[in-house]
Amino acid sequence: MKKNLLYLVCLFLFVFLQINNTHAQSSKTSLSKKQKAFVGKWVIKEFDMKVPDNGQSSEEQQMFKAQFEGQKQLMMNKDIFELFADGKMVMYEENKTSKGTWQYDESSNTFITKEDISQKEEKMKVTWNGKTPTITFDESMSTEASEEQMEMGMKIVFGKK
Repeated sequence: MKKNLLYLVCLFLFVFLQINNTHAQSSKTSLSKKQKAFVGKWVIKEFDMKVPDNGQSSEEQQMFKAQFEGQKQLMMNKDIFELFADGKMVMYEENKTSKGTWQYDESSNTFITKEDISQKEEKMKVTWNGKTPTITFDESMSTEASEEQMEMGMKIVFGKK
């Protein structure tokens, strides 16, 4: 009888500690309502880029446009990244995944990502449609973009899946 009572006390203590630990962890990662809106899987909703004008013939420009449109169709509505409540993220590329962190700066309405390995940071504009955010990557906002990339005017709009 004493063994059963001791077993029940230990079991109760273990469950109580687990509940407290879970509550402590969840309070550390408490997000604002706006930040919570970002958690989940994201896909490309719009993707546009100018044809570079660097002396190419119209045939070469048409070929570039065709290649771009083909790549665009492959990428549309596929999972591009997933955001988690703890500020971590997974980015899905063609044949690999990479990890990083994310944050939303409410004062500047800016979404910021940072890759774990390269430590590359990107800032993107956020627009709101009610409670639903949309993230826009504009090459002109990038601190990492080359002059040639900026001339291409790449713009990608991400939306939640």
